[in-house]
Amino acid sequence: MISVAALHASDANASLPKRAPNASRQSRQIITKPVGNNMKTTFFALTLFFIFQFGFCQRIVIDSTLKTTETRINTTDYLYHNEYYLDYSSDKKLNDTIEISFYKRGLGGNGIKLIITDTIIIKTFIYADYARFDGKSVVFDDPKFFHIKLNKRHFIKGDTLMGIVQIRSNPILYSPKKIDPNYIGELFHIIKN
Repeated sequence: MISVAALHASDANASLPKRAPNASRQSRQIITKPVGNNMKTTFFALTLFFIFQFGFCQRIVIDSTLKTTETRINTTDYLYHNEYYLDYSSDKKLNDTIEISFYKRGLGGNGIKLIITDTIIIKTFIYADYARFDGKSVVFDDPKFFHIKLNKRHFIKGDTLMGIVQIRSNPILYSPKKIDPNYIGELFHIIKN
């Protein structure tokens, strides 16, 4: 006589597929497939995107609807590493070029300069009241990163420049700690020259 447990066991075994003699070895192996070209291409494209987006991000955006009311750019002093605001601006007209500088009034500090011709060039600078930087009182440098939004592309006397800036300077060699200050804030300047 066959027991009920034996019947259930035979039914369970009958529903399982038959295995080949070396099937247990194959089932234990992990089957790997080489990464396809799609994944490599996607990875390469994403890597390039992030390098250009964050490594070489130097953008100037023109937005005619942009409005600001004052110059207030937060930065760090190159010498004493105190945070303060750049709240003063001046401009100078040279032939077909307008140079607009944003800085804090005083005997020394750091600031930014926009040089506007057919293109817009951004410079960061440090200044002192005497020739303390290897015989110079002002030293200019190209920023390592910047993103600037301005209200116009071309300016004439009487126009108002308004903008938002985000700039990261290269390390300042004349600073005791070789800091690389950030400049973050708003621009407002009426072209006088």
